Amino acid sequence: RSFERAIALGNRTNDQPAIAEASGNLGVIYWLRSDLGLAEGMLRNALNIYASLDRSEGMAVNYGNLGRVYFDRGDHQRAEEMHGKALVIEIELGNREGIAVQYSDLALVYLEQRNLAGACEM
Repeated sequence: RSFERAIALGNRTNDQPAIAEASGNLGVIYWLRSDLGLAEGMLRNALNIYASLDRSEGMAVNYGNLGRVYFDRGDHQRAEEMHGKALVIEIELGNREGIAVQYSDLALVYLEQRNLAGACEM
């Protein structure tokens, strides 16, 4: 409810960064609850706002979280695509922790696809 209130307040004040942050966090909560449709919608909303604001860090986080949603759906191709986009941004930012997270998530995608060479590379 707190994130929903933050989104509502952000909408009233046109605070796009606050809306993006709350949407992304709410998307993660929906993902943790396995409500993947709502999770995808909230994460895409956050991603679109961060893209319009040219905020790479927020884009990377939400691409990565979308990758996890697609992975849980069994859509490994889209999961790989999202984690790949997140990885490119993390490398551009020089964010070693973010890079490591994306390599790890890509390794899980490749393991699920039985691509052991790809998983080991990650």
